[in-house]
Amino acid sequence: MNSFFCNIGQDLSKNHSSDYKEYSKYLGPRLNKDIELKPTSNIEIFDIIGTLKNKRNGIDEVHPILLKRCRILISHRLKHIFNLSIEQKSYPDTLKIAKCIPLFKKSLEEERLDPGNYRPISLLSSVNKIYEKILYKRLIRFIDQNDLLYKYQFGFRRIHSTTLALMDVIDNIRTNLNNRKKVAGVYIDFSKAFDTVNHTILARKLEHYGIRGDMLTLLVSYLKNRKQYTIVNGTKSSTMEINCGVPQGSVLGPLLFLLYANDIQNCTKEVLKLFAANGFVFADDYKTLKSKIEKVLSNLFKWSTANKLTISISKTCYSIFHNANCRVPAYLNSVRVKNAADNKVVSIKRENHSKYLGIYLDESLNWNYHLNDPENGLIPKLTKINNSLKIVRYYIPERNRMLMYNAYVSSRISYGIELIGSANKTFLHKLQVKQNRALKILFFKDYETPTLHLHHELKVLMVADAYKFSLAKFVFKQLNNKLPCIFRNLYNKVNETHTHETRQSNLIKIENKPNKTPHSEKLFSVTGALAWNELPVEVRAAKTLKTFSMLAKQHYIGRYQGNGNE
Repeated sequence: MNSFFCNIGQDLSKNHSSDYKEYSKYLGPRLNKDIELKPTSNIEIFDIIGTLKNKRNGIDEVHPILLKRCRILISHRLKHIFNLSIEQKSYPDTLKIAKCIPLFKKSLEEERLDPGNYRPISLLSSVNKIYEKILYKRLIRFIDQNDLLYKYQFGFRRIHSTTLALMDVIDNIRTNLNNRKKVAGVYIDFSKAFDTVNHTILARKLEHYGIRGDMLTLLVSYLKNRKQYTIVNGTKSSTMEINCGVPQGSVLGPLLFLLYANDIQNCTKEVLKLFAANGFVFADDYKTLKSKIEKVLSNLFKWSTANKLTISISKTCYSIFHNANCRVPAYLNSVRVKNAADNKVVSIKRENHSKYLGIYLDESLNWNYHLNDPENGLIPKLTKINNSLKIVRYYIPERNRMLMYNAYVSSRISYGIELIGSANKTFLHKLQVKQNRALKILFFKDYETPTLHLHHELKVLMVADAYKFSLAKFVFKQLNNKLPCIFRNLYNKVNETHTHETRQSNLIKIENKPNKTPHSEKLFSVTGALAWNELPVEVRAAKTLKTFSMLAKQHYIGRYQGNGNE
């Protein structure tokens, strides 16, 4: 298995041309500014050690807790080691050895024998993580100062998230459907993306983006001569060298991958939304839409080949979003494009529902599949969880019951609630029933326990209020410049006519929509504003997100008191 992980990048790259020049045509203007590699200090290392997560050890078996307890003693010694490495522009070989833990990502038991069904998670030494964080801080400061990353890149970035990526995509789809446009989503999957990053191309791209001189030399050293061993069922493999890819589980790996894939935006005129490479195309008619889908796919195949990345044909698909009762022509059920890697024509299928960042997007955006599908739906999954809770609840200490609820129930309901909260009331009622059932099981409440009393006692938001709460937090972040720039102009406050505090202060203006349709009413500019404007003035006036969240939650839960059942 270790041999498979170490060689997968090179094996996949054999399908591509050895010409390294093709990638360069996608790069934009060269940055005429160089990054400066500054040495570290005792204070910087001391602070970074304090941020280490208490996770599993790497090959040094030094737990982060130990480092935290003695950071005063070791900070100056680590400073000497790291600054010596910076001065010599050489990354220590002992910090480049990874312990690999294969993570099974399939569901069928018979697929366990295929190494391709495992994701290799690299466990690196705690000391290495400290050094990587030092370099990361210098890199990200330079990247942010020069606005190097594509604005629609949501992956591995501060104040970006999968939820925000989903919200941006859905709002764009609804806006275009509301304007009577034809809309398609194109979903690309790269095979072993992190493992197949070509070091030569990466180094040249870093140089293009201004990461030159000492920093570039050090990063090349960081990538060179990396080694790993794999542990399966307690058995350790031999150590092998890795000549391709960036390490998963590292601090620098995701950032280096973002820079590697950053120029994908230049392979097509259509807007790409990046957590993976996903494009959303719009057209006035279906024939034009089909042509655009084919063009986007063709261009993505060309870009991936030029950058020695491999697109998984079987996992690549597209969806046609449409209004209810709209008929999509049969000729859009599949498209054929040329795979630039081998110049063969491949067929890409249309899917009525596609999983995007953990949420199933059905073509009518009614969230039916995500909520109700017998296999993948959220409601059937919660039914299975509740059945399990009936068995294990007797073994859970009272102090841990809420932890269990948050881990297995609340986390599933809250993820993407900004989206699925707009679903049909019948669906949401079913979801509410599952939430109530989970609470009653875990906390040994009678079936007849009034719903509102239950939620007030346990201080748990009901589904409808969790939806409003999440939207209101989103608005607060936007008003306080805590969201990516693409959301900057989403909300505008109502012009205040009074200098003193009134119930009308700090309200959000709801723009008049020329076409009042189900899609226009579900735009976040509308739903967010409604959720915000419903809150009391003292909640809207909160100065920090923490205070706002506390006051808003108290407001919702306070309404449950004395209201009986529901």
